[in-house]
Amino acid sequence: MLSYVRWYWPEEDRWNYDELDTDRWSLRHVELGGIERSWRRCLWQKRWQHATQEAGALL
Repeated sequence: MLSYVRWYWPEEDRWNYDELDTDRWSLRHVELGGIERSWRRCLWQKRWQHATQEAGALL
């Protein structure tokens, strides 16, 4: 069962949202910041793993 966490980082005025798997590892991470709450970053764990594996194969 997935669970969701929202947390605030005051030093950067940033809201963070995470979707967690059953082992409590983040599957998806979204950052919203500033007064207008614009997108800052959005990461999906599987895409990140795939990108780092490809980069490692190139080295």
